[in-house]
Amino acid sequence: AQERFLLCAYEVFKNHAPFVDPFVRRFLRALPQQHGLFREMLLDMLGSRCAAGVVPDAFRELESKHVFGNMLLTHNPPVQRLVLRLLQALLPTVTVKLLERHLPGILQAFRRHSSADCRLALLNICAWLHDNMRGAGPDADADAGAGAGAGA
Repeated sequence: AQERFLLCAYEVFKNHAPFVDPFVRRFLRALPQQHGLFREMLLDMLGSRCAAGVVPDAFRELESKHVFGNMLLTHNPPVQRLVLRLLQALLPTVTVKLLERHLPGILQAFRRHSSADCRLALLNICAWLHDNMRGAGPDADADAGAGAGAGA
């Protein structure tokens, strides 16, 4: 029944993304239990809605579901690409301190990745970080979120 709901919600989402807004919390809870195509659909919907600001404190919510750990380091390039795009969409809302937890592992895992899409997504993240957080150290957390959106 849950799989059928996800399929239907995803089909509507492709044409009218705000339709899934009331279900975002449910999708967040379901994300760790889903695999394959259903995980990809959930990540696609969550990525769109988190980027639209529907989920307050989206980075921490996704971090608690191990999206930036376990899911990013799986050997499933479509899921990895969606997680990287989700991370890229959330960058303007994330502080340097939060990024420091995940960035070294991500850079290590993706520097020789077999998927060109994943390498490109990581390159876009690194370019955004270079453009928007130059000179922002761990002590500049308050400035990182506020000034980060200026170049985006």
